[in-house]
Amino acid sequence: MNIIKKASLSKTLVIILLLTATGILVVQSIRFVTVDNIVNYPFASIYVAVAAMLVLYCLKSLIVVIPISVLYISTGILFPPIPALIIAFVGVTCSLSIGYLYGKRLGEEKVQEVIGRHKKVEAFLTKHRSRLKYMCFISRLSPIPFDLFSMFSGAVKISFWKFLFFSLLGISVKIVPLVLAGSTIVNVF
Repeated sequence: MNIIKKASLSKTLVIILLLTATGILVVQSIRFVTVDNIVNYPFASIYVAVAAMLVLYCLKSLIVVIPISVLYISTGILFPPIPALIIAFVGVTCSLSIGYLYGKRLGEEKVQEVIGRHKKVEAFLTKHRSRLKYMCFISRLSPIPFDLFSMFSGAVKISFWKFLFFSLLGISVKIVPLVLAGSTIVNVF
């Protein structure tokens, strides 16, 4: 029994070390997340480029400082319009899901602490708390930080599918023009 606990502790420590090392590398490279750096990166293949973009969308949900518009435009530049839109929607779906699940895991009290640092966001969410599923749509059109509302939605246990549907509906107003703008940039130059 004691051996099992030691093995479990060893696995946990290895995972923590790997996550810490990955985190340090990611945090140091965040300043390089620009449209220019993404589109000029020498991806080994189209599949690697798709995977890299999806990873960036997933990281966006955990690292608030990555501008989502940079990801939309970069996706539009790297891929033809229809595949770019599909990649952007899949990436945003992953990002929304991670933020929602992270908020659900943290719980309402912890998420309220984070939101409490943003007084305008806190006031907005408190005022509209009774209409949360509609707020999933409206918040995607407003300047409310993308990830904070996803975490908040998970913490207050809005239905995941309603959250995802209304969020994607609201986000589509931004995704489509920015991805297509990226595609247009490629065709202009």
